Amino acid sequence: MMLVFASLAAVSFGIGATFAALGPWLILPFAGLEMVALGLAFMLCGRGAGDFERIRILPHLLTVEHVRGGRQVVHQFNPHWAKLEIARGSLSIRVLLSQAGRTLELGQYLGFQQRSAFATAFKAAYGKAGRA
Repeated sequence: MMLVFASLAAVSFGIGATFAALGPWLILPFAGLEMVALGLAFMLCGRGAGDFERIRILPHLLTVEHVRGGRQVVHQFNPHWAKLEIARGSLSIRVLLSQAGRTLELGQYLGFQQRSAFATAFKAAYGKAGRA
C-alpha cells in the first residue's frame, strides 16, 4: 500500500513540478493537499486490513479470537454449555454463540454467501464434536 501511495505521490508531484516550472506554481500546494487527502483515505481504508477472527474447538474449550484495529480480544466458552444459534433472514444471516448471558456474533468479516457457508461448516464441526 505504501508503494502505491509513494508512486501516486511521485507522479502527482512530478506533474506539479513540471507545471510549476512552466509558470503556474500554485499547482504544488494543491498537489500537496491531494496527497494529504489520499493519504488519509489510504489510512482509513487500511485500518481494518489486518482484522480477523480465529475459532478453535477443543474438547473442553471453545475459543474465539478477534483482532480488530490491532486490538486482540479472546472469548472463551465451555462447548458443552454454549448454545449455537443461526438466525437466517431474507438478506442476512447471523451466527450467534451464547453462554451464561453473553452472546457473541461469529463471521462478522464475511459476506452473505461466505457467512452462509461458514454457518453450515461451523454447525457441522460443532455437532461432530458432540456439542450441538
